Amino acid sequence: MANDLLTDALDDRIGEIVDEVLADRAERAKPVLHPLLPVICVLLLAVVGISLLIQENPVAVAMVWGSAAVICAYLTRLAGK
Repeated sequence: MANDLLTDALDDRIGEIVDEVLADRAERAKPVLHPLLPVICVLLLAVVGISLLIQENPVAVAMVWGSAAVICAYLTRLAGK
């Protein structure tokens, strides 16, 4: 009888611990959308639009894409911190 009570108590406690560990793991595994991602997407869409407007000047298009690459690299680095 006492052995059954101890076994039930251990079983309940182990079940609680396993549930807590699984809940923590599931919470950490959720993908998190970084707040800078929409900014980068809007920037790239703007660069595509600007490129279409100034497509007759390849130097200007290259400058726009180069500037966008620098800004995206900075934002990506900032997001990693």
